[in-house]
Amino acid sequence: MGDKWVKSIVMFALCVVPVYELAGFADWALLNTIQFWTGKSPVVLKEGEKEIQMVEYKGNQYRLTATTNRLDVQQIVDGKPGAPVSLLFDVRTQSWIASASGARTTLMEMLDGDGRMADVIYPDGHKQRVEMAGN
Repeated sequence: MGDKWVKSIVMFALCVVPVYELAGFADWALLNTIQFWTGKSPVVLKEGEKEIQMVEYKGNQYRLTATTNRLDVQQIVDGKPGAPVSLLFDVRTQSWIASASGARTTLMEMLDGDGRMADVIYPDGHKQRVEMAGN
């Protein structure tokens, strides 16, 4: 990812912007809810399709915009959207990447074609292998 300065900046950004908490909340509150009510998953949107949801979490409002292989999260402050934090799925590398303020970091790498095994990558760089539940 770069030298120690870049790693320190990315680590600081991930602490300030609650990427992991927002990603988990977005999956639970947005993606699962959309799939439950519409019967289709926003993770597999067709090119050009877009889903926008407004959510409130711990007294803060967020706009979640799902497009093909991408989820943009923007906090709404005084009616204006802030800088987005984006969760991107790289089809080529089968990885989920967080992008905020120009910094990008890989959050998860899928290990097999059926999406059942993945390595979760923590901010300190260590990986934890997980088995995904019920695909």
